[in-house]
Amino acid sequence: MLWTTPFLCNIDLPFASLAEKYDILAPDFYSEEPTRVKKIDFSSDNAEKYLAEVCRGFFGDGEGQLNADGVKLDFLACLHNPEETEYKNAGNGIGIKESYRFHKLFAEAARSVKPDVLINTSVCDPRFEHFASANRLHDIQKVYSEREIRARISSLACPNLLIDSDGAIMISDWVKETYISAVLTILSPEDS
Repeated sequence: MLWTTPFLCNIDLPFASLAEKYDILAPDFYSEEPTRVKKIDFSSDNAEKYLAEVCRGFFGDGEGQLNADGVKLDFLACLHNPEETEYKNAGNGIGIKESYRFHKLFAEAARSVKPDVLINTSVCDPRFEHFASANRLHDIQKVYSEREIRARISSLACPNLLIDSDGAIMISDWVKETYISAVLTILSPEDS
């Protein structure tokens, strides 16, 4: 299982990244310290070719390919601000439409290489459900009830997806209240 940040690209490398090769980097920086990182613009006409090559590298079983069984997509909130971004092709979608385009193209490219690939992402919207295999709840910040609330929302919005409780903050006192309930399908009182 791989872990990647699909909307971000490190440009402080001793070689050109695939995002640079396919000219899909946005002009704005996400961070400059300690590493310069740029956002990837999935409105670009080259996004499909870029993702096809990425997915061959991730999921293919040829020389130099990783033959991974799945991927966790992270930092999905790093979409561009439509008011501040110069898109390669805004007509292909900006904002949530860019996220939809990314998920669609990524799922198609990944499944063309490995049909049973596990795509673990955060898509608490039924229109995205068929692009994913599991729905991540992301890290919780303050109280254990966040995870249960997110699990309930996920199961209602995307009832056909597995839920990944994404336990980055592992507090043993919270196991009963959060980690167990987050992996169970949450039913309303009428369904039980």
